[in-house]
Amino acid sequence: MNTEKRTDKKRPYLYEVDLMRIIFISGVLLNHVTTAFSNAMPTSISKTILQATHLSLHFTRMGFMFMTGLVLFLNYYNKENSWLSFWKKRYSSVGFSYIAWNILLLLFTEGLAGTLFSKGNFFNELTDALLHGNHFYLYYVYVTFQLYLLFPLLVKLFKRFPKEHNVILLISFMLQLSLLFLIKYELPVVDTSSWWFIFRSYGMNFFVYQIYFIAGAYTAIHYQQVTKRKKNIKS
Repeated sequence: MNTEKRTDKKRPYLYEVDLMRIIFISGVLLNHVTTAFSNAMPTSISKTILQATHLSLHFTRMGFMFMTGLVLFLNYYNKENSWLSFWKKRYSSVGFSYIAWNILLLLFTEGLAGTLFSKGNFFNELTDALLHGNHFYLYYVYVTFQLYLLFPLLVKLFKRFPKEHNVILLISFMLQLSLLFLIKYELPVVDTSSWWFIFRSYGMNFFVYQIYFIAGAYTAIHYQQVTKRKKNIKS
């Protein structure tokens, strides 16, 4: 029996998402290329300029989070969902890739370093990588796992307050500003050594990126309204 009953009309194909994918993937590639060049350069004005361009490319993770919210809400918001089926589907598909890539990349790097067959080294490193998402730039997948867990609650929030979506977006924005202030000015002078990993390494925490996901969700829910207004303005 199909546990996910459609209640909406056929979804429009968003060519904007394809464009965003191209922009964000290009940004990620440029980010890593400039990192390699910057690390190989001596201190100079050229290196400073390159580092400035490198920092400007860090918009990609926020962009991907916006796109994730957009696509997930577009696919699931107007459905009667079985969230157990959702979790099973998402965690099995993404989780398998996460585990596989950690194993393959760790085999490669440990093999190059000549430490692959060191006693217990490989499995200790693999366990750390899987539990913390801090190897091989796979932190985004780690954040996505948290997102999948919270996603049903976010859908319920938007459905519970259908006339307060602007308020939800505003609260999310204010929360984001507060988090940025705390991370920038308060956290550096706090001893976080005893904190749980997900709070100590705030870059691995979904809540640091929540505004971008909420904005994507808001865009997906109100996409038809925006496009309709655009058509009315043009006409």
